[in-house]
Amino acid sequence: MKEQSVDLDFLKACFKSKGVNGGSEEMFKEFASKIEVFSIKKYGVLSKEGDVWGYIGMVKSGLMRTYYIKNGKDVTEGFIPEGKEFTSLSSLYSQNESCLLVAAEEDTVYYRMSYEDIELLCRKYPAFDLYFQQSMTSKIKMFHIYFKILHLDSADERYDLFCREFPNVVSRVPSIHLATCLGLTPETLSRVRSRRYK
Repeated sequence: MKEQSVDLDFLKACFKSKGVNGGSEEMFKEFASKIEVFSIKKYGVLSKEGDVWGYIGMVKSGLMRTYYIKNGKDVTEGFIPEGKEFTSLSSLYSQNESCLLVAAEEDTVYYRMSYEDIELLCRKYPAFDLYFQQSMTSKIKMFHIYFKILHLDSADERYDLFCREFPNVVSRVPSIHLATCLGLTPETLSRVRSRRYK
């Protein structure tokens, strides 16, 4: 369902979280004018396999999950909490179909902006260009963290690193999705968690 208003204070806080302190009121107002605001209910699916991405989204409130289907099974790629961006980078830049799916883990409000509008604002406002660069760098760093998690030797190390890097996510997602994100079976994840609370 489409909403109406854009929270300027939230946008400014997102800039600060990326270390960007510049930006005029004119820029933020134009930024807001380019944004579409939507809400999606828990378990609602935002994008499907085969979609071509032409936009970048940002979670305003709630939590989303990115995943793909492998051998008929749902495999979680990662989670997107408040203030974080989401897109399929390969589809966005190539305009080919994506295998990535996005669903809401909680009732979620998200912002969406076309890549064409992002490019326009990047050319017009240096502060916005820096913000976009920092956002994409942050996304790449997140991919690296998930890659590192999957290549740790022990289940305990994987769970511990996830908890350190994403403390505001770990208690909010179903065990089955967290397990596939960590490359573990639900039973192994349950044993890891039970050792923590003895």
